Amino acid sequence: MGSLLRLPTELLLEIVSWILASKNRVDIIIKILHAFGLVHPRIWVLIERSLYALDVRYCGSSSLLWAATNGQKATALKALEFDASPNSVDNIYRSALSNAATAGHIEIVKLLLDHDADINLGNDLAQSPLFFAVIEGHKDVVELMLEKRPLFDLDRVDYTGRTPLFYAARWGWADIVDLLLSKGADRTVGDFKGSYVEGVAAEHGCIDVLQVIMTYDMSMLDNPNVANHTPLALATKNGHFDAVEMLVECGANMNARNATGRTPLILATLARHVEIAKCLVQAGADINATDNLDNAPLFYAIKLGIGELITLYSGRGAELAHGKYYWLVDAVSKSGYMNSLCWLLDLGPSGTCGYGSMVFYDALYAAIKYKQDDLVDRLLIGDCPVDPERPSEIDNPYFHLKTPLWLAVEQGNEKLVQRLLAKGANANVFINWGICTSRGRKVGILLTMAITKGKDTIIRSLIDYGAHFDLGDSAEINPLYRVVRKDNIDLVQHMLKSWSVPRGFTHKSKLLTEHMLRTLWMTVIAKGNLAMVRLLLEYGAELCMLCYFRRDASGHLRKIQYLPTAYALKKGAEEIAELLDTM
Repeated sequence: MGSLLRLPTELLLEIVSWILASKNRVDIIIKILHAFGLVHPRIWVLIERSLYALDVRYCGSSSLLWAATNGQKATALKALEFDASPNSVDNIYRSALSNAATAGHIEIVKLLLDHDADINLGNDLAQSPLFFAVIEGHKDVVELMLEKRPLFDLDRVDYTGRTPLFYAARWGWADIVDLLLSKGADRTVGDFKGSYVEGVAAEHGCIDVLQVIMTYDMSMLDNPNVANHTPLALATKNGHFDAVEMLVECGANMNARNATGRTPLILATLARHVEIAKCLVQAGADINATDNLDNAPLFYAIKLGIGELITLYSGRGAELAHGKYYWLVDAVSKSGYMNSLCWLLDLGPSGTCGYGSMVFYDALYAAIKYKQDDLVDRLLIGDCPVDPERPSEIDNPYFHLKTPLWLAVEQGNEKLVQRLLAKGANANVFINWGICTSRGRKVGILLTMAITKGKDTIIRSLIDYGAHFDLGDSAEINPLYRVVRKDNIDLVQHMLKSWSVPRGFTHKSKLLTEHMLRTLWMTVIAKGNLAMVRLLLEYGAELCMLCYFRRDASGHLRKIQYLPTAYALKKGAEEIAELLDTM
């Protein structure tokens, strides 16, 4: 390196000229020059102008863009000195001035403005440098720009129709809002969606911005946007309690309606903003004001199960509109808002039908589902329907959906099962196959589900009230078959005593299929349950050839058949074999 530095300046410049004249790509030339310049500061001084010239000519003054972004004033000065354009833009069309304004580098902003940088030069979204300074909250940069370019159009909009003032209000920069308004910015310019400056400030809870705007124009309090939302409505809808409180104190119209006729109080109720609703009511908002659907705040409080607001509105004399009671009973029953249902039952149904209306069937279903015993008692005492309505043209004794009785059996509530059956609940309920499972099994019949739950009292009650145990479920297995396999002799006897078909316990009577009867005999005999065998024979169970399949040594299935007596001997049940031999 020493020998290189001993070369005269003229010769070093000749080397630089030779590098520049080479046929390499520009990026390679720049890399060679950069490496050459790093050898010694003396050489760097010689190649610096050439590097900046290449940057300006081929790289879009990237050095100036980098300096503006990173706050490197010295680099920016050199780039401008070597003819870099103050209006250089990057690959997303953001100028050096925009980058400096975004980062808040005020000295570079001043430098660029002094070199005639265009403050109107926007990016691909039509956002000029002033937009970026405002969005980032750099008040000093905004002040400098307006001082250097006093004729700048403050009401210029970007691709969304928003002005710098709109963005200042959106992000809560109250000092910038004050500055722009003092310079003559028009707050009435809205974006393409119909939002206005005061509206966006209220929507985001920017209290300081609202206070600044009100010092210029108090009429903003009730200025609606395209959806007829006032600032108070927007603050309410978005849950900004402090903004609501401030606007109410300043005299905002608390009963202004939006395009759907909803007041701020209705909006607070729909959004579940309880504290805001309380504030509005305390300030005198009309609790009986209705929207275009003729629904008042109380209606929505009940519909959404907001207990505090139900108490608040009803305590101040709010009443349900005519015809809303039964609709709400149905709605809150299906949505599970038991506090609302309780309030509606306390209010009492209109007319003379009491709880006899079918709408209260859903209420009973919900009360049982959510284990609201008090509500269940009230509904049953009031003769609430215990089964759903069935179209008159369908002649079918079975229900194909869950009923209150199904839920009670599912919960194992013996007392409730008895009450529902006594009220006339249908004991034969079907569920579509695959929808309901119990202990891993698909069940489609209420009695089958009760058997899998294992509560004998409930099973007996269902049988006593007409549950059919000769109908198969999704596996084509009927309840009787399941009980026999459980070795529950008392329950089997109870079933058979209540069976009204006097055709004998054979596969021809359809109480059991031939396959089930054969399997049943094999199960009972294999278990050695002599008492069950006697019981089955007593009620006419037909003896049949028993068979099963087994693979032989070659892997083929072989059908193995036994007479019941032989099968009993094979299983070591000699007493059963003797009994069967006498048949």
